[in-house]
Amino acid sequence: MQNWRQEITEILATCRAAFVPNDRQLLRQSARQSGLDLTQMAIRMNDLYRGYVLKIYTEVVRADNRWSKTEKAMGALIIEHFWDRTLSDAQLKTAWQGLMSESEKLTWNQLFSPFLRCSDLGALRSDVFTAGMRLANIIAKCDGVLLEPEAAKLQALEQELHKALSLGKKKTNFQQDEWEILVPISDPPGKTIASAKQPEPTAPDRPATLDESLKKLNSLIGLDGIKKQVEELTHFLRMQQQRKNAGLPISQHNLHMVFKGNPGTGKTTVARILADIMRGLGVLQKGHLIETDRSGLVAEYAGQTATKTSKRVDEAIDGILFIDEAYSLVDSKSDDAYGREALQILLKRMEDDRERLVVILAGYSEPIDRLLKSNPGLTSRIGMDMQFEDYDPKQLLKIFELLCREHHYQCLPETREAMHRNLVTLHGKRDKHFGNGRVVRNLFEKSIRRMASRIAPITPVTRELLTQIKPEDLADA
Repeated sequence: MQNWRQEITEILATCRAAFVPNDRQLLRQSARQSGLDLTQMAIRMNDLYRGYVLKIYTEVVRADNRWSKTEKAMGALIIEHFWDRTLSDAQLKTAWQGLMSESEKLTWNQLFSPFLRCSDLGALRSDVFTAGMRLANIIAKCDGVLLEPEAAKLQALEQELHKALSLGKKKTNFQQDEWEILVPISDPPGKTIASAKQPEPTAPDRPATLDESLKKLNSLIGLDGIKKQVEELTHFLRMQQQRKNAGLPISQHNLHMVFKGNPGTGKTTVARILADIMRGLGVLQKGHLIETDRSGLVAEYAGQTATKTSKRVDEAIDGILFIDEAYSLVDSKSDDAYGREALQILLKRMEDDRERLVVILAGYSEPIDRLLKSNPGLTSRIGMDMQFEDYDPKQLLKIFELLCREHHYQCLPETREAMHRNLVTLHGKRDKHFGNGRVVRNLFEKSIRRMASRIAPITPVTRELLTQIKPEDLADA
């Protein structure tokens, strides 16, 4: 196999980016859900990343009960990547004997726990799967011949990773002790823990500037109406700030909002950008986003809901509280005492803390409208109503192409045409539960899995094989 060094280096970087994302806000949100600070979270995710690479390498190399010269060279490159040190043959053998022994103790559940427990990391599960399968394919085919045990291992790995990452299924709730297990990656011979190469969790954690946030908003696919509303809000808030600085009176304006639309239309993404914009304008001091739903506000027992709701609101102070499926707080018959209690607490805090808090109620259009009509107090506190329309087939195709670019895949012209036909069919059959961007991501993930099965028996593996998505790889509409 030619140029495997370049390929494996690229894949290792892609894999690490999935475990330790460059998006500091995403990592910070996941750290908060896990009870860690940003640095602790980054270090732990880096440990899990190294464990993942180690387990993939070990399982594939052991498939044919031999450790070839090229596989040894790959192992040396991985160690150099981990610890920034080149080992002699004797040191490499000693290091890998220990690491392979440790890898037997690792389980997929341990390695993937944060992606299944932390909602913000959940979107990266397909990245982890793709990087792992690309790594496994390169290792298995590095000698130019794919032996039967190696082909069987690739197929088994694909099934194991898919199942463990719960791709296409509802995320699993893990117990805290599963997350607490640290991956036992020892240091290379002759190095102490203190001197070993450390991850880079504290790359400048600089909040996005106002201009950067607006540019990010405008770069989103579609959402023309939403962009216009946000632009108008930005102009208004900037003017208010200028009047305040000039000693002029400013008008009180409710910034609480409703986001209405089907799943996958960008509601959460826009909420995150809005938080950055409001911080950039000085409206919100922190500009962070707290996501929740009924389960995060309503308790199971009497007397606990008020405390639970207040705690979640406190977490969002100086930022945005994003409540998904907000209409689930109160059922259609209005006989849900716990839900009504949570809503009353929320209404009071929306008024009392309106200078330090923005609440966004999100969900399907009709249920949100019913919720607002059923509660005049809620309606009077809502300052903006944003309607997120479904994406059309061309926009959905742009999302697919964007996913391909982000994951270093090529969408061939014939693949693009075939995908567009699929999306036209799906769009024509859509109902109110149509998943929009989520549907495209699911199609992308399925296509990558089908691509992996297509190239599994082919040797030697080339860059084109690992990157080109063909029409036959596409999932059916």
